[in-house]
Amino acid sequence: MAIPDREVSVIETTGSRSLRNSWFRLVILLMPVSLALIIYPDAITQDGPAHLASGKIANEIIAGKPVVNSVYHLQLKPLPNWAGQATAMLALRLLPNQSANCLLNLLGLWLPALGLNWLIQNIRQKTSYDTWARPLWISLSAMNVVWIFGFTSFLIGLSFGWIMLGLVWRAFESKSKSLFVLLTSGWCLLFLSHLVAYILAGIIFGVLLASHFLIHDTKTGLKLAATTIPSLGLLGNYRRMTGETNLELIWEHLDWSNLASLGTWAKQIGWIDPLSLASKRWLPFLEKETAWAIFFQPILWTGIAASLILCRLLREVIRGHTTTHFPSLMALAAISLIGILGPDTLGKEQGHYLPQRVCLMAMGLFCLTWPSRLSPLITQTLILSWFMQVFHCIYFIPQSARMAGEVRLISREIRTRSKVIAFFDAKPWPFRANPQLHRDSLVVFAADDIASNNLYEAGHSYFPLQFKRQPEGLEPYRLERVSLMRSNADLSMRREEIILTLKSAMTYNDVVVILGDPESDFCKLVNDIIKELNVDSSKLQVIRQ
Repeated sequence: MAIPDREVSVIETTGSRSLRNSWFRLVILLMPVSLALIIYPDAITQDGPAHLASGKIANEIIAGKPVVNSVYHLQLKPLPNWAGQATAMLALRLLPNQSANCLLNLLGLWLPALGLNWLIQNIRQKTSYDTWARPLWISLSAMNVVWIFGFTSFLIGLSFGWIMLGLVWRAFESKSKSLFVLLTSGWCLLFLSHLVAYILAGIIFGVLLASHFLIHDTKTGLKLAATTIPSLGLLGNYRRMTGETNLELIWEHLDWSNLASLGTWAKQIGWIDPLSLASKRWLPFLEKETAWAIFFQPILWTGIAASLILCRLLREVIRGHTTTHFPSLMALAAISLIGILGPDTLGKEQGHYLPQRVCLMAMGLFCLTWPSRLSPLITQTLILSWFMQVFHCIYFIPQSARMAGEVRLISREIRTRSKVIAFFDAKPWPFRANPQLHRDSLVVFAADDIASNNLYEAGHSYFPLQFKRQPEGLEPYRLERVSLMRSNADLSMRREEIILTLKSAMTYNDVVVILGDPESDFCKLVNDIIKELNVDSSKLQVIRQ
């Protein structure tokens, strides 16, 4: 039976209004945290300062500055992580340092959310969803732990991945030659953005191809598959471009010998959680640890909402009324299994926090599989979760800005054209991401043409910026290891490492920066060793916080 033209017009008008409302609601939901970032432009994520420092140094290499040119080189190869590098370089060319920092923080928050919303509207554009539930879910996934880790290249790659999947869907429906050309270039650009985002988007694309495109239209499916061939050439060449780095699957947390234990799975789920910004035992109001803190964690209420959605979905499947997109459901199952059971890293020389990235992508896929109707209770539960997540973000932002401001103040004493090393005590704090870890990168902004041995990016071959050579005792991983040692028993080990580092620094460096509480055992230890070695302050400037 044909639907009357008038009813078709009403459906189209309602759908268009629903899509417009979705964009408007998403903007409203992301605005509180965005305003906090604008008010505190100094706020730093964990790795954000290192990305910006790398961008500043790369710009100075291009400008021919002598000190950075003697320490680093810029790899002009088709490497993953170019998205963060190029974005930081461009931002620092166009904006002051603080504004560039604020922009990168905002991009990490907004781009994945906008990309996911665009994908949803492409795949489910014929379904009216005039509800706050989906924008709430997307905004929650935007304010995630990966974002406050500051994984800029991955977040840009994630948003690009959502856009690529939307273009795949459009190409399948329209069969436009220009879209196929765009997809071919797009897969290459996605590889250059981030390796993990490329692999995850490729897995989802493979599932969609196998479960839908090849079944319904084999010819178009094969054309879509062919668009990945140039980027697969880049992937195959990855190890050679990165100096034959090892790729291996490493599990650091999942206890495979005790899979029958509920405790094992509780730890694993807590570890792979992509949403929680703070420790699950930390109460922000009282600033203490307690088991009751879980009731103030957004992951609990988001999980309850997800369970209610799954129950409603199952009920629709049983009744035969479901409008769920089967390929999306299959892709969700595949990515979720990889997140839950997959490795923590692709190798000792590769990046970490892999499960959180995978689970974040699974969280985005989940809202493509929702049933046609949601109960008000689901929306109300997501609203509660959203308020808690916003609170944690707004609690985090000014504290990290204060931390950055303290480092910027002391780093003004650094002389232009200096080679710097930094010692710092990365004491624990309640958030899962720790901006203390790379605050040493902020000293790079103190003056013109500054080189830092602490810059971890330059010690990893999959980043474009690289050290020309690393003198013994000044390797970034060693400097970070010293700062992460926690117990008093580690002080003797720290002592040996610090002595080796300072002896190398007296030959290769101009400045030593000591970050941390002057009364802490760590800072006292560093000061004692400096006195013991009779460091000549005229040759090696010592700056203390």
